[in-house]
This record gives sequence, structure tokens and C-alpha cells, in this order.
Amino acid sequence: MKRGQDQVTQINTRYTILEGLDGIESVLPNELFVSNPVQNYSLTHRIVRLSTQLTILYQDDVETVLSIMEQAALTVQRVSQQTAPQALLIKIGADGLDLELGFWITDPENGRLNVLSDVNRAIWKAFKEHGVEVAHPKRDIRIMDERSFRQSTARENPDGPDANNSRTIRGT
Repeated sequence: MKRGQDQVTQINTRYTILEGLDGIESVLPNELFVSNPVQNYSLTHRIVRLSTQLTILYQDDVETVLSIMEQAALTVQRVSQQTAPQALLIKIGADGLDLELGFWITDPENGRLNVLSDVNRAIWKAFKEHGVEVAHPKRDIRIMDERSFRQSTARENPDGPDANNSRTIRGT
């Protein structure tokens, strides 16, 4: 059973009750904790790393954008000020520059998605203020008339377009 961010609400000699962020309670036999691995986000420290990914246009100044992302994260109250957010260029992708912003929180029991949403909204606002655009996939689709289609498939398949009882549509 893989749950997520559950909080222990009760421990008995035979079972433990976990409550999820959705309010659902799970009763687990204690033998599961002995025979299976347990991840504990607050055993020795409470700091947890979260991250968000996005893609920017090739023409954007990557160093400036990375700095904007880090500064935007620092405006969110729950983001740790002691361990600075770090923005990285992960990959030069097919549709733009893939970036990741990693940041730390010290109160995971208050939820992750809400702070992730706050950071994403802060980044979005900062991007709007600085004219940074988020990239999106761009694809070209060529629509051909029937005669052009038959000529194109005849060149690709010398046996004719109906040789394998299939049609090929090419994009650019």
C-alpha cells in the first residue's frame, strides 16, 4: 500500500491509524512497519525539497530567467529562506529550454501541492512582469488535396497507395 503524505493519528499494540491529507483514515497492522520500508519525512528533520519544471523559449536569456525563478520562489512565505531555491537548465529540449526550480519547505505537514501552486503562480506573475514566455509545442500539419496525396504516396510506395491497404500521411 503506497499512500503519500499521511500523519500518524493513533498507535495501538496491533495497528496504527494514518490520516491522509484528504481526510481518509487507514488502519495498518503494525507488522507492515516491521517487514516493509517506511519513509518518514520528519524523523530527523522536517525540511523537504519540492520542484517544478517548465520550458521557456530558446531566445530568452536563460541566466536572467533562472534568477527570476529563484527570486519568485523567495516571495512565497512557506519557501525556506535558509536553503536558497535553485533554478537549473535541465535540457535543451525539442520545444525550448527545459528548466527546473528546486526549493525547500520546513512544514510538509501543511501540504505540498498548495505551496507548489503558490510558487508556480509567483513564477507566472514574475514572467509576465519581465516578458518571459513559456514555450509550448509547435507542430506543422500539411493538408493535401486527393491528387497531391496520391502523388506523394506513389513516390513513397512504388507499389501504389493501396498496396498494403493503408494510407500514409506525412507531416513536416
